[in-house]
Amino acid sequence: MRRSLWRTIGLVLGLLGVLFIYISPVAATGGGPFLVTTANDADTRGDGVISLREAIEIANGTLAGPFDANEQTSLSGCFFNVSGFITNACGGGNNTIQFSPVLTQVMINGRLPEMSTTNVLVNGHVNNGRVIVNNTANDLAFWLGANDQTVENIAIINASDPIGVVSNIPLKHLAVSNSYLGVLPDSTSCSDPRIARKPDFGIILFDGSGSAASGDGSAYIYGNTIGCANYDGVAISNLSYVYVGQDASGNNVPNYIGVNASGQALPNGSANAGGISLCCANLPQHNVIISNTIAFNGYYGIDLETSSNNLISGNDIHHNGKVGILLTSSSNVAMPGNMVHDNIGPGVWFTGSQTTSNVISYGAYYSNRATGITEGGGASNNAWRFMSTYNNFGLGIDQGDNGMPDPPPVSIDAITRANGAVTVTGRYLGTIYLVTDYKIDLYRVALDRTGYGEGRTYVGSASVNWGFPLINQWTIVDSTGGSSCYTAVLTSVDIGSTNASSEYTADAGCAKAMVPIALR
Repeated sequence: MRRSLWRTIGLVLGLLGVLFIYISPVAATGGGPFLVTTANDADTRGDGVISLREAIEIANGTLAGPFDANEQTSLSGCFFNVSGFITNACGGGNNTIQFSPVLTQVMINGRLPEMSTTNVLVNGHVNNGRVIVNNTANDLAFWLGANDQTVENIAIINASDPIGVVSNIPLKHLAVSNSYLGVLPDSTSCSDPRIARKPDFGIILFDGSGSAASGDGSAYIYGNTIGCANYDGVAISNLSYVYVGQDASGNNVPNYIGVNASGQALPNGSANAGGISLCCANLPQHNVIISNTIAFNGYYGIDLETSSNNLISGNDIHHNGKVGILLTSSSNVAMPGNMVHDNIGPGVWFTGSQTTSNVISYGAYYSNRATGITEGGGASNNAWRFMSTYNNFGLGIDQGDNGMPDPPPVSIDAITRANGAVTVTGRYLGTIYLVTDYKIDLYRVALDRTGYGEGRTYVGSASVNWGFPLINQWTIVDSTGGSSCYTAVLTSVDIGSTNASSEYTADAGCAKAMVPIALR
């Protein structure tokens, strides 16, 4: 359903974009700042005020006048003839649109004009606050359609989509920052009476990366609070090099998606949508989702579908309605340092036969109401190392998505304590191939009902590989001496191929015997 909705929205925006692309703006080098001086959505020259709609049209170079004397004072950098028409290239891009300090809210009666020229900044910062853009119509608010455009320090409510991008136009270096999308700065729930209409999406980005590249991305989304959308808080369709939680200088600036900075729920999505979605057939790549808090959303925290070579790093993903991170038909996704906890289903769920070569590292996957990490639905050859899992209702790791322990061919044979350290020895019991390195990662156990993990604290690693004579034994020293209860994960590292990790081994050395049981 989500793909169909995106395609419909993209087609409509694309067709409307054609209407704008043939308007030739005045050739310009830019001026400004232009000052919005009315809360009304006026489009009338000679009324003494400049509306947000008019300011965008002037920045586009499509509105030249006539302007009366009061209006002219709000258009810095513009020159006028005696009839009040602009005579220089003060519009047409390279402009800043600001708001009069007396404005706290601007009402718009429908979609604002496409921002069709490069390097335009709309900055809603006034009096240590943010201007509220309140849409009285069920329509998009801001519509970005050229490179180097920024919307910042604004709260946008009651729009069908607060911010969208014109479809099928290759854009880069867009930015949405320090704004509230779908909610207000003091909103504590989606029942806020000032929110008369939920948006479909908080931000929706479509298609075509053009010349975007690493560090010079298609879009930068950072410092925002995004909530109460019917579908996804952030929807990225067929677009690469989008940075969610990072600015153009490489600084991590978190978004709050489905939650505010105080931890109050502002959920996006319902039974089939959630926090951030990234998909579709064009295999979007090189997107970065980093350092965000993504919580209380209807289905998933993050959903990657039909994508490759993306980064999910350092996010706090919790209390989502089904799964923390969902990967479907997606490959080569790096997932270091995420905290994924208290989700209603699995912390991470790999599914689909094309879901392969993804790597979880570090971070923690805990207190989820199913497994910590699930690999099923044909997914294979994914790896998880150096992380922590504990207090999940299901297994810490479930390969095959069958709810039962499927331990790897690794034994823990001896645990000895001496001189304040613990030495753990064991064997790899499977076939050893010449081209494969077998990594054993040892963990201290957080006991659960299965007797197979969970591995809460990573201790160290050892390798077993082909040699002559063949040796399949391994030894790892726990220098802290803090435990006598251990489990291990096996990762097979094939030369020139992919890594594949296992479930946990049976617990060894634990004071309390655990009886394996079926979890469903």
